Amino acid sequence: MRMLLSFLVFSFLSPLVTASQVGELLLADFEDPASLRKWQLKNVTAEIVSENGTQGLSSAHLTFKKREDKSDWSRVILKLDRSLIPRGDWVPYENLLFDVVNRSEKVIELRAGLTYEQGQRVSSGTYLIRPGEMKTCKVPVAHLYRKMTPEYLAREEMDAERRSEFLSFYLLAIAEDELYLDNVRLVADEIEIKQMALLDDPFGTGQVTTVCDLNRAAQCDVRISGPEGSLMARKVALTDRLRWRWGNPDELETMPSGTYSVTLTITDVKWQPDPPSQHDLGNFEIIPEQEAAHMVAWYVPSTQKVMLHSRPDQDTPVSGWQENGRIIEPEEPLRIEMARNEFEGAQVVFLVRSRVFRLNLRIESLRHRESGKQFPMEGSGVFQVGYVKTRDPLYYEVDHIGWWPDALLPARQMYAVPGECMPVWINLKSQTETEAGLYRGQLVVSVNGADVGSLPLEVRVYDSSIPTETTIRTAFATYDSLFEEIHGGRLPNGLLRKYHQFIADHRLNVDNIYRSTPPDIETIEYFHKRGQLNAFNLK
Repeated sequence: MRMLLSFLVFSFLSPLVTASQVGELLLADFEDPASLRKWQLKNVTAEIVSENGTQGLSSAHLTFKKREDKSDWSRVILKLDRSLIPRGDWVPYENLLFDVVNRSEKVIELRAGLTYEQGQRVSSGTYLIRPGEMKTCKVPVAHLYRKMTPEYLAREEMDAERRSEFLSFYLLAIAEDELYLDNVRLVADEIEIKQMALLDDPFGTGQVTTVCDLNRAAQCDVRISGPEGSLMARKVALTDRLRWRWGNPDELETMPSGTYSVTLTITDVKWQPDPPSQHDLGNFEIIPEQEAAHMVAWYVPSTQKVMLHSRPDQDTPVSGWQENGRIIEPEEPLRIEMARNEFEGAQVVFLVRSRVFRLNLRIESLRHRESGKQFPMEGSGVFQVGYVKTRDPLYYEVDHIGWWPDALLPARQMYAVPGECMPVWINLKSQTETEAGLYRGQLVVSVNGADVGSLPLEVRVYDSSIPTETTIRTAFATYDSLFEEIHGGRLPNGLLRKYHQFIADHRLNVDNIYRSTPPDIETIEYFHKRGQLNAFNLK
């Protein structure tokens, strides 16, 4: 993870410059007396003054007037059309920076960001400027090329009607304030690799996936070499989020068995084309079909989301079931660690190769290693992780658009579809009297009604207990209206309380931090008396 080091300079005003910055595009420095003509002022007065400049001598002195009741916020707007952004190309940039000087005696709260021409936000931030402070504020823009430049779009879903010819930069003050603005610019830091991996094909067909996440877009060149060292496949893309799976099944069926290698070359085309960085992502095997598994499983940390088309990392142990009934045993058990009186979970991912399988999973023989006592199964269970389809929220950047793992479904039968991950959540609940120590058992796997094997399960209960009462204060957003929407507009009697109880049992305060109406006193009293609520929103 990159460490950011900030220097506070008292002797003179100086904008924040990181040592890794490699490129910049100046948008406004207010050295030209006519430069304010490019700005739209809404309930704001502005003048260029020869003081408090951080880029040159001058700055824009802005006075934000008091907002009238229910009127629009006082703000300044700069249209970032092609006269400022050459060819409207956002690819080379990572952040929009601007400098603010506060000469008043109070803290100023600012909001800034970028909007489409229709007004919808695509990136934003909130900033507090202390009295006497010069602050460089940052708005992320590394993702905007995917929304603005069609040839670079890396999204599966993009509403053509929402596309915009240009973006606008806005700056608004929450209260009646005055400040000095200068040095509005787009900047680029050195290319930084946030994540890079080769995801294996657990069936050995060669459908490996190359993953690379960067701090901003660069040219990614993936090359796959065959057993004899010859180039078998290549993918070149200008992106900050590379997700490339090699080939289709028909094409890969013609590939010879053996060991293949994958390399990735990353080039900063705009700012630092030479030398490119080269990376060996490792090797993978293509094996004969008769040796391949027809179902595989692997463990995933409970804190990790499993995407619908995820694959295990190369170093992840994989269990497998072959057509001849042979089982590839897991190297390690599925492990859970917990205190007494605690919920804890674990994830196992199943993936089938060519046919739909009906799976049933059950926990058996989970007993204390020394005393032989059975682990209490009340409150425990096996759940299928369900997916919901998400769309581009438009107003802000998200990690993923499409099928998102979210709901835990108490399904008695689970259907694994070829090519799609089926994560399973193992949920255990220890009791206050549960004996501390190591428990061992199995997660029995049944396919189409017949047991085909099991995965070892190991649970360690520590000699400490979580209080029954909620002790940590949490601020949570529970939208009761969404429960009603899910159930067709009306909830059966008692169902909303069950939802609330589920939340409270997991030690979250049942409330909505965004609520603008008084709380439901009966709900507050109910959970407070049970020791399951210790804070709530007063609004």
